[in-house]
Amino acid sequence: MSERELDLLRIDPDQARRAADFFESYAATLSRGLFDPAQRHGPHTSTAVSDVADWTERVDTATSLRLAGQWAMLFDTERARQLLSAAGEILHDLGHGFGTYLRVAYSAEAPGVSQVASHIETMVGRQEPHSPAEGDNLPPEPLSHPQQQAYLLVAATGVVRGFGAGHVVAAPPSESDPGMHGDAAPRRRVQRHLRFLISESPHRRGVLPVGALGTPIRVYWGIASSLLRPGPDSTDSVISHLRAMAQRYSTAVDLAMANERLWSNGAAPVDVCDVDITTLSLIAARVLGVDRFRSALRSALHGTPEVQSVPLRIAEAMLPDADWD
Repeated sequence: MSERELDLLRIDPDQARRAADFFESYAATLSRGLFDPAQRHGPHTSTAVSDVADWTERVDTATSLRLAGQWAMLFDTERARQLLSAAGEILHDLGHGFGTYLRVAYSAEAPGVSQVASHIETMVGRQEPHSPAEGDNLPPEPLSHPQQQAYLLVAATGVVRGFGAGHVVAAPPSESDPGMHGDAAPRRRVQRHLRFLISESPHRRGVLPVGALGTPIRVYWGIASSLLRPGPDSTDSVISHLRAMAQRYSTAVDLAMANERLWSNGAAPVDVCDVDITTLSLIAARVLGVDRFRSALRSALHGTPEVQSVPLRIAEAMLPDADWD
């Protein structure tokens, strides 16, 4: 991230570092259980209350790590990756699609097909007509929320189609392909479920807001569709969605800057670095190829208004130097 972007955002680099340090320190405090663990786990504390407290603490820790990572995008991309990966690990373990989404984008060791297969299969169970909708057939509670489903859909697409696929693939690989490993069968099964969700889910036309920018859920469905069945126009389609999100970002930031006191103290009710634009970019690059995607992203920056260009430049800075292994 260059000084020019920080100037456009009117952010003091030291303020960004202080914000990242604060949220990372708060996450460390939570993870060490320094907020009166004896009282929370005392002899008269019920198991249910203790479980709720543990869940709350873990979610608060992940949220603080995410916020720290978003601030770190402004001055240290490697630190940002580590913080966002740590947040993703916690939320993924809790069954949140958002956690899987972060892990696929930022973790050195992203989740495998088997780790997303069961959640995708339960999502399909909710969408198929006449399927049971109670008891064990319900997904983990977080995946009952459409926003978490959107994040999981994109993440799972990155898992089954990514990991350095720098070329365009027109059709899913055959189980007999020599390049496929032991997870070929579950990979194809997940791809089949994803194709069903992308083509049949009502969310493919939905307008439910997702993320800090309130992006319509159909955008996530559209990006997943472009990545699952990549073709000549897939990269342009993803970039078009990201530019629209960047326009929303510009509007939100312009409004937030109106309150100079909150903005200058890093307390404005807006994400200074939008995690969705960056995460979607990294997952798209994982599938379409880093060099191809970086080139398209740079082309999109030409003629993009200044503040609107900031989240796209942050996304470019967060891209790895080469395709994933």
